[in-house]
Amino acid sequence: MNRNLLPSTVRFRVTALATAVVIVMLVGVSFGLVTNQRRVLTETLDEQLADRLDELVPTIANGELPPLTNLGEDDTVAQIVSLDGDVLASSPLVEGLPPLGDPITAGQTVGNGGQVPGIDGDARLLTRVVGTGEGDVIVYLAAPMDDIVDSVRTLVTSLSIAVPSPPWCSPR
Repeated sequence: MNRNLLPSTVRFRVTALATAVVIVMLVGVSFGLVTNQRRVLTETLDEQLADRLDELVPTIANGELPPLTNLGEDDTVAQIVSLDGDVLASSPLVEGLPPLGDPITAGQTVGNGGQVPGIDGDARLLTRVVGTGEGDVIVYLAAPMDDIVDSVRTLVTSLSIAVPSPPWCSPR
């Protein structure tokens, strides 16, 4: 007596195939949604850092050291550093600490700063060289990524209710 554990009817095969296609589509769309949200939130943070730095540049270019307070989020930090590595001004959370990043000679970078002094967890670090009458200075502006991580984690948790979250779709 041959007893199959799974029915071998055409109806069963079509239903199983349709179910598998729906699961694959849901996982694919979920992955795309999580990836896109992480990217959009990171771009928004980068734009906020650039906007805040744009507000500081004219004062720095005139040779003045602006107060590095009210930078947006409470845990956003900033420093103005000479090309020699001397810290000229700092926000309160990094007062007395060495420069936030490695000195650069020109240009602007935005990147994952990893661990930045004064910020718990990963951070985005914006670095810009600003010319002054007395020489160039490097301005560092860093903000935490904790809101991005929390938002992505919440999205993944919400999606996990409907679709099991594969390991490659989880927040970092």
